[in-house]
Amino acid sequence: MRCHWCFLVILILGCGSLLTAQQENDILFQIGNDTVTEKDALDIMFAKKDKKTITVDEFNKMLNFYLTIYDFKARGADTTKAFKRKLEMQTLNILGSIYSTENYKQLMDKCTMSRNTFAIVKDLFVPFDPILLRQIEELKKNENVTFEQVVNKARAYEGTSMSTRIISPTETRWALNNAICNLLESDNRTGIIGPIKDSKGYHYIELIREQENFGRYKTLMIYIPDMEGSGEPKIREAFAKLKSGKSFKLVAKEYSQPYRIDETAVKYFVPSINSNEIILKELEKLTIDGAMSKPFFASGGWYIIKRLSKEAYPLEKNLKEHARYITRKPSFFIEELKQRYQVQEYPYNFMSGRDDILFLVSNEPFYTKDLRQYASEYGYNFTTDTYDKYLHHLLVERYKKDIDTNRYQRLIDDFYFMQVFNPMEMIGRGQNKEKFIEDLRKLVNKYNPVIPKKKYVEDNPVFEN
Repeated sequence: MRCHWCFLVILILGCGSLLTAQQENDILFQIGNDTVTEKDALDIMFAKKDKKTITVDEFNKMLNFYLTIYDFKARGADTTKAFKRKLEMQTLNILGSIYSTENYKQLMDKCTMSRNTFAIVKDLFVPFDPILLRQIEELKKNENVTFEQVVNKARAYEGTSMSTRIISPTETRWALNNAICNLLESDNRTGIIGPIKDSKGYHYIELIREQENFGRYKTLMIYIPDMEGSGEPKIREAFAKLKSGKSFKLVAKEYSQPYRIDETAVKYFVPSINSNEIILKELEKLTIDGAMSKPFFASGGWYIIKRLSKEAYPLEKNLKEHARYITRKPSFFIEELKQRYQVQEYPYNFMSGRDDILFLVSNEPFYTKDLRQYASEYGYNFTTDTYDKYLHHLLVERYKKDIDTNRYQRLIDDFYFMQVFNPMEMIGRGQNKEKFIEDLRKLVNKYNPVIPKKKYVEDNPVFEN
């Protein structure tokens, strides 16, 4: 079915071809320069090699299909606002898909994808509230303002949240990933970074420290909490049994606090916000698989750890899968274009009541009046969603100027048509026959297809006066 569809698309979206004398006798109909033969219908549309004839009903379905395509191409760009919105969305999706296919491998070399350290940050999320954003910008003008002061200002607004988190190579929010890349590569790592656009609002971050990416340790672990000094004698008993050759898992089952490890005694250590420095130093001493630590005290209890294996973290294959995943997201394409065109945003100027600047794209300013004009042209309300859509519009239009416009426009037009009309469904679907005949008659009267064989015209309700 898919092969038939692909061949069909090539046929219907291409131009008419030269016909042999035999093919001329086989013409089913001709619309403009596009010619369809009975062989086309039998071999392609119906995919039945043993079929010898085409009924009037089948002829009408084929004629309707080709006339619909011809009408779509002849009308060109629809001027309705609904069509323009759909086409703009498809343009973003198509260009983003092509861009990610061509560029996702480069993502593997980007900053946190290849760094040996992760970033531990304070992360303040705020909703898209222009008043709050303006207040935060006013605070940031004071060089001595602290992150806590910004957080306290934001707490009065619903929808804000504050967390301490690790930004790793598997961070799916590409805007945050890019911001961390730039921060870690900067000479000045202090201060409040933001606003950083997210799909639901904005982030402000402050770097706490870099976390070494020591990989992932797979271990067996015994943990005994130190309840008023009772932990040390027990851990030494456990260690003596291990030294005598008793199974680590059996000793762990006998001595370990059950809520800290599962029944297998397996414990994974990966870079995290709460990585314990003492435990990390003990892990570093275990230089080969099978090595076991002596009892040591850390984080309120006693530990014995046996190294099973150590591997890169995240794995190379996981990073590749992750790169493919995030590059398919339109947000990745948008963030790449923001960097390409050195975008600066001023969301706190939105709804200020003045014609303030909202964006700088390649140093070209765009103002509130430009956003209002866009909203009117495309039929959007003047909302924060439209603010985002307008920036996407500016970026895509700028990008289209840098590429082979004709090539991409053909792809977009063809793809959009395929979203609207499923060729196989158009041929086979059942529908109200009277309406079908009425709609087809309008197309026939509009484009006057040439139909050499009278048998498809006579006794055909489409051509009845």
